[in-house]
This record gives sequence, structure tokens and C-alpha cells, in this order.
Amino acid sequence: ELCDQLDAVHTLLDVNDGFGGVASLVLRYLQEEQPKCGKLVVSSMLGEPDPTAKEGHMETNDGTDTSWANAALSYASVLSMDVDASIIVPVPLWSVQEAQAWTVNRTSRYEVGAVIAAAVENVSFPYRLRGSGRPSQFLSSLTPSHRPTCGILEALPLPVVDSAVTDPRARTREQIGVCEVQSDHFFDLTSMIPVQSNPFVSVVVRGAEPSRLLRLCEGMHSASLQRSFVDPAPLPLPVPFPQFFSPKVSSKGLFRPDSVQPARLGGQEVAECPVATCLHASAAAGRCAPLTQMASILRAQRRSAWAA
Repeated sequence: ELCDQLDAVHTLLDVNDGFGGVASLVLRYLQEEQPKCGKLVVSSMLGEPDPTAKEGHMETNDGTDTSWANAALSYASVLSMDVDASIIVPVPLWSVQEAQAWTVNRTSRYEVGAVIAAAVENVSFPYRLRGSGRPSQFLSSLTPSHRPTCGILEALPLPVVDSAVTDPRARTREQIGVCEVQSDHFFDLTSMIPVQSNPFVSVVVRGAEPSRLLRLCEGMHSASLQRSFVDPAPLPLPVPFPQFFSPKVSSKGLFRPDSVQPARLGGQEVAECPVATCLHASAAAGRCAPLTQMASILRAQRRSAWAA
């Protein structure tokens, strides 16, 4: 049977409620049936962050603590799977930084799912190429010491002009790539700060020249180039991809942040766009505010249970 030899499985796991536990059971069954299959699991928790919060920290109350506890338990269940499963578990819990090129309703599964799907489409591009290596090999190369949590930054679309060229922070050649990846054009899906010296990084650029990839990788660890790719064809955005883009984005996905004129006529849709993603291992997971929030709420609920 063809399904007995799967190369990869991509899973979007909604951990807002208790059904996240059911999904983790399905993943365990899949692991038993397909142990050599690469698995990319995106654990998603929808929600609107507090605009006054700092560093992605979200205030919660009694009504949302249960959701955070469910998310923590589902997340821990996936992490407790066999370490040989080659699983990467990004956690798209939103930071407070807004994207410049689009405005998304963060409580809408339709719009949020499109942002996540575009990111998964791009980060998985290297092992979907014909003649490339197995997905499990690529994914396991990004999980140091069997730590499967990774962060994702996404530029959708990638601006036409390199923002880092005029960035005053980019005073040296090595700082250019790091500044652009950390600029406002890259939306942090996971509230995990990328670390410059982290060798477990994969940068994928579509709809740009190879020189753009080299510029994005400037200042990063040299090992990241082995997992980074560029393709001249932009990312297609077919119907029913939501049209949440700024008027500064053309129908071809060209985005000029400094432009004062609309880039497309009324009614025109963005059919394709250049895109870049940065998939990085959780070298800074300890500074990830959503994961810290999960742990603190779970500890508090356990203390309350023991006290009762």
C-alpha cells in the first residue's frame, strides 16, 4: 500500500481545548505505524495578545487559564513521544509585534491557518524538492540533542528592498542578515528570539535571487547555509487564501514599505508573493514568553489542586 511508506506528515494541532489530547494520541499511533516518517507538528493556540504587554507576555485570567493548561498538557504529550520520531514542534503563540504587510484577525482560524500554512509550505520546501533527502533527515538535523521545539519567523511577503541595508544597527557586514531577520518584516509566529550563534537554522527564500539568501544568512552560523535554500519562483497564493494584505502589496506580492501610493487597484487580489522563513531550534526557548506562561499557569493549578 502506498500509505505504508509515507515520507512526511504535516500536522496542525489546535491546543485551545481538551481535544489536543486526542490529536496527540493519533500522533502516537502514527509514530508506531510510521517510525521512519518525518513529522512536522505545528501546535497552535489562538488568542489576542495584550497590546500593553512586553516581550510577548500575555496576561490571563480565570477564564483563560484552563486553555493555557490544556495547551501545556497537549504540548508536553507531543514532546514525550519517542525521541527518534524526528518531530519539530513550533508553537504559534502570538507575540505583540504586528506585521507591516498584512493585518490578520488572530482569533480567526481561517486567517491564522493561512499564515501558518504558508510558513509550513515554505519551511518544508527543501525536502519536497525532487531528488532531495528524506524529510526525517532534514528535520532531525534541526533538533539538537533530541530537543524538537523550534521557532519560526516568516516574511510574507519579503520586501523588495533589504531593510537591513539602511538599518543603523547593521554597521558591519555580519550584522546585515541578523538585523533583517529580526526586523519588522519578519513576523515571529512563536515568540522565540533567534540567536545569532545558533547553528541549527534553516532559511528558505522563494521569489528572490541567491544574493538575497546570502544577505539574510550574513552573520549567522556557517552551518545554517547547509540547510538554507532559494528558489526564483514566488509562493503561489491560490483561492481561497485570505486577502488580508496591505494596499502597499502588489498583485505579484511586491512589497515596498516606504511607498505612499497603493500598489494594486481596488478588487485586485495578491496571487503570489516572495516569501522567506527562518526555522530555528529553540536555543532561546527559555526566553519564550508563551512557554513560560504555560509552565507558570500549570504549576499554579497543580498547587491549587493539592491545596484543595
